[in-house]
Amino acid sequence: MILPDELAQFLAHRVVADDTHQRNKYLPQAGFDPLVECQIGRMVLAVMVIFLCYRVYQVVQPQPQPPGSNFQPPRGELPPDVETPGIPPRMPVNPNPGNWTNLWVNNPFIYVPPGVSRPGNGNAGQALNLEVLSFQEVSAGIWRVRIRSASRRGWYSEGDAFETYEILSIDGETKCIVVYAEELEGRREICKN
Repeated sequence: MILPDELAQFLAHRVVADDTHQRNKYLPQAGFDPLVECQIGRMVLAVMVIFLCYRVYQVVQPQPQPPGSNFQPPRGELPPDVETPGIPPRMPVNPNPGNWTNLWVNNPFIYVPPGVSRPGNGNAGQALNLEVLSFQEVSAGIWRVRIRSASRRGWYSEGDAFETYEILSIDGETKCIVVYAEELEGRREICKN
């Protein structure tokens, strides 16, 4: 068994041996001149300072930009040999054939298991602060509705959003609209009184 004193002497001898080996590694060897090493260090420092000064000069005094292409602003008139395309045709009244609101109102990527209601159905009995005032047929089958809310009244078409509501559908024959309400997180049908 090794005694603690013997272990301490062994480690002390080992540290002294390693320390002398490290010191011998850095001692001057044959042909080593400390003055030459000092001069090499000064020369490297001088080159680095000169390079730094050159880079600072480039930043402070940038070179002039080479002349680019001669830009001429467009003329007000076209040459006589260029034909103009004319006036584009009018846009149709409803360029989108369908109502895509159902894709984000009833998100198809959220799975609701059978027997569980969607969020917002618990507020189904809550009344909306909306009143349908009148209907107006804009063109064949396209209706607008005039609605009064708590803060304003106005004419709205299918797909229009106002305050926290969005008009999903307007049925001019039954005088009812379907509204998506954010506070209920669901749809409500409102009819004219």
